[in-house]
Amino acid sequence: VCGQCTKPCAYTLTSCNACGSSLETTEVSYNDNCFMGFIYGIAKGRFPYTISMRAQTPDFLCFDDPLACSACHLNSIPTSVYVPDCRFLFADPPRGLKLINDMFDTAAKVALEQFWGNEEYHRTVLGGAPKPKDTEELKEYVILGMNFPPSMFQIHLQFIHFPLLPFHDSQLQKGEHFTYRRFFPLGYLQKALALGDAVKMESVTMETDLETILEKVKAAGVDYDVFHAAQIKKAHGLQNRLAGTAWKEDCFAYRVHGDQVTEKGRDGNFEVKPDMCSKEVQKGDAKALQNYGRPYKDDKPTGTYYKYAKEPKDVIGFCDVSR
Repeated sequence: VCGQCTKPCAYTLTSCNACGSSLETTEVSYNDNCFMGFIYGIAKGRFPYTISMRAQTPDFLCFDDPLACSACHLNSIPTSVYVPDCRFLFADPPRGLKLINDMFDTAAKVALEQFWGNEEYHRTVLGGAPKPKDTEELKEYVILGMNFPPSMFQIHLQFIHFPLLPFHDSQLQKGEHFTYRRFFPLGYLQKALALGDAVKMESVTMETDLETILEKVKAAGVDYDVFHAAQIKKAHGLQNRLAGTAWKEDCFAYRVHGDQVTEKGRDGNFEVKPDMCSKEVQKGDAKALQNYGRPYKDDKPTGTYYKYAKEPKDVIGFCDVSR
């Protein structure tokens, strides 16, 4: 858990992917699995389990990521089946493929209807670009994938519609986002799972080595390295194309160089603000630009609960069904 912003981070990361702080000396600890808390309708753990809800059905939840990388950063999770992480999909590739396709469809519908369909958002953030005809066209604007190890052990699709917020643009340039061998593009998982029995694992447990799965998939003709490199290239291309439309310089009061904050004076020159730190600016930007918790109440995010909350017995383990 990051000591600066308290975000749960994978133990393989060397810096926090929310605030950028070093994790080099941070001890491994454990956090609440709040995604399962959402599914079970639990009101509160270490913090309130309210959801910035976008869509809910008896089988899926889609919500704003509370630590958003972009103004449209969604998480899509299944609610009728427990899948700790993407390794378990390979216990039953056909079912795994259908599941992740349904997760994508849930999030994509939200993006098209609630973001592209919002006139002000469409004009301001997307520059009035022609609306995608369907969810396949929408993929041209989105980075999609799953992390391993995850921050929460219930499988979730990261649906990150570009452009990234300014701080996360900086993180991308430094190679701190979509980390190699941690971020698994949706396209890679789809191609891999479509191979069916050729990539099926006889047994998947919490101890299963992901490298074993990657090697098996590569031997069957789908190479993770190729997909990851293409995803990184796509992310940089999207950011270069879209950020200038969304984030105009005159919309911001400060510039940040490393940890130094500067403000534009009346003479047009930038002056150092020694009483301000970069993380303070980042926090303010996130609050102003993210869609998590809208509408705010008393200047704080609001949320709700899953109306189809499950009993534990109603959530089946993915591998239990596969046997």
